[in-house]
Amino acid sequence: MSLLENKRVLVVEDTTIAATYLARELTHMGAEVVGLARSESQAVEMAEVLKPELILMDIHLADGGSGIEAARIIASKIVTPLIYTTSFSDDTTLSQALETSPYGYIVKPFDTKTLKVSCETALKRFELEQKIVFNTVLPEIQRESAAPVSRGEVLPNETEKKHRLSDVIFDQLSEGVAIIDDTFIVTEANRSLATLLTGDVSTLKGQDITRYGFNSELFSRCDELAQSDRVYRHKLSLRNGTEAMFPAFITLSCLDVGTGRQQYILTVSDISDLSRAERKLEELAFRDPLTGTGNRNYMKLLLDEVKFSRCIQSLIFIDLDGFKQINDRYGHDIGDALLVTCAQRLESELRNTDTLIRHGGDEFVVLVQDNADILALTQKMLVSLAKPYHCHSVPLSVTASIGVADFDMQDSTEDLLKHADIAMYEAKKQGKNQTVVYSSDHETAIEYRLLVEESLLAAIKNQDLYASFQPIVDGEGNVVALEALCRWRGKDVKDMQPDTFIPVAEETGLINPLGLKMLREVCIASGMLEAQDLSHIRIHINVSLLQLSSTALVDQFVTYFADFNVSPSSVVIEISERAIVDAGAKRIIRALEDYGFTVALDDFGHGLVALSELTDNRASVIKFDSTWLARLEDEPMRLLAASLVDLNKRLGKSIIFEGIESPAQAAFAREVGADLFQGFLYARPKSLTEILRMLAPEEARVAY
Repeated sequence: MSLLENKRVLVVEDTTIAATYLARELTHMGAEVVGLARSESQAVEMAEVLKPELILMDIHLADGGSGIEAARIIASKIVTPLIYTTSFSDDTTLSQALETSPYGYIVKPFDTKTLKVSCETALKRFELEQKIVFNTVLPEIQRESAAPVSRGEVLPNETEKKHRLSDVIFDQLSEGVAIIDDTFIVTEANRSLATLLTGDVSTLKGQDITRYGFNSELFSRCDELAQSDRVYRHKLSLRNGTEAMFPAFITLSCLDVGTGRQQYILTVSDISDLSRAERKLEELAFRDPLTGTGNRNYMKLLLDEVKFSRCIQSLIFIDLDGFKQINDRYGHDIGDALLVTCAQRLESELRNTDTLIRHGGDEFVVLVQDNADILALTQKMLVSLAKPYHCHSVPLSVTASIGVADFDMQDSTEDLLKHADIAMYEAKKQGKNQTVVYSSDHETAIEYRLLVEESLLAAIKNQDLYASFQPIVDGEGNVVALEALCRWRGKDVKDMQPDTFIPVAEETGLINPLGLKMLREVCIASGMLEAQDLSHIRIHINVSLLQLSSTALVDQFVTYFADFNVSPSSVVIEISERAIVDAGAKRIIRALEDYGFTVALDDFGHGLVALSELTDNRASVIKFDSTWLARLEDEPMRLLAASLVDLNKRLGKSIIFEGIESPAQAAFAREVGADLFQGFLYARPKSLTEILRMLAPEEARVAY
């Protein structure tokens, strides 16, 4: 039997697809996946609540969180084995991870066998360590702490002293203590009880104890326990002499004094501070401390409550679009202020029967008891969230992607949440700032994406990914550069287009090994061009924002180029508009440029980059994509394109127009001042062998 059989496992991954994949594989191995966490805070919270027997932890988590920091916090709260599952294997990341004493470190992509062996090894090591603790360490502690206890003789003349001492102790006890007769009259009481109830011992004596909130039925219950010498314990609210109520914990036991009349010993503890602490803990447990909304624990409490869960008709899953970029650019203080405002706006749109939950990070959930006009409700949310924000005097804007799932009696509450999450993801895929209602077709699409992900893992490992190269020409038609484009020769699935598998690679972290694969192809191609006396032809390679979030990227580039003896000046790194406005990515881009790489801004004009960013010399090449060529008859568009080209050229930047498919588009690109041209009109992407054949001396020109 597998060591994973029935083991409770928590999976921490920043993407739903990666988490679902791991959960499915672990379930097939016999494990019980007790939770899926995406962010640092979710990981800590779920680990403390669920007490898993094994944790699989990604290193880069949602909302910019760190799996290493989450592991450090978890280790301070519970003892359980943890394995890192990550795409990063650089020395810095590995060194930081090892400080948390993990039980394993798996580098993506990995196969099922690697996952199983790593998990079982971690569990076995943990089991052996625990045996060492219990069989070696604990007996030693017991031996060291054991000490003989001697008792002195009780001398006859000490009896009176003992009685006096008992009276002193009785009076000095911090708990209130009283002796009650069978008519509920206080016959003896100490100062602590008097302070709680009346303020004076003499006043309390002779009083009927029931006037302070004690019910006579309590004493009847005590009589029932008398035969077994058991003590009755109870929590109740008592009333003091000023009629003020306070929470108390009491114990009540029968006292046999040989008179034939029943007497009782009562102890009273004021638990006001404890009750306040309990309320505070409950608030902390079920309320999000930042926004004041319910949290995941509260949502689980409601959904597990049968009466409430039967009232749930729908669940709304809300994810803020663009929040991560704002948080990274302006910092957590502004990010937190934005989340608070978003929560307030959502609350203002809800009805009395709706319940708002902060699911974690920039995600919110609404539990809906009446799904009439639910799309009208989500539309109000979209409109409200899209209004401008001013957080600490910083103007901001965000939108939201919303998924809606209707409750089906055959579905569990976990299914309901999963379906809404899938629908939300579909809303993002369709362009964001909209609502999508879940259908089974969406789940089929997710399953297909999982198939793509699994096949992509194998493709990276089996060298099924390769580079094609599309020429970039100057105004005379001379090839001056090549853009390396990733292609996938499918086996389990048909040949994949980049727009199908690149988003999956980015969401699952596979973009890092995929990017290194492409970097290797570029280094090889650059070396072959140089061998053919074509070193003047530079190669463009696309680097995603996710890749630029890794501090290891620069070292990886340096290592590859040194190993292949290729000059950085022979390569142009193409980045997106999102990358050029991202603070963390900017630092990596600057380091790459300092090392000698040229940086190009790809797909310019999609609106994410402010014109002021163009004054930054990080990007010396600007690529205008095919959207500028789609409406050649539109005079305002032509004027805008010409103005932007002129502005960039004044700033000393080279201009490339890509996606050119017709002579008219080529003429327009020349008219507005493009320096270089790329598109099917000149050449389709080709293998490196075809490129070298095309660039042979007798074919050095590309025919129009």
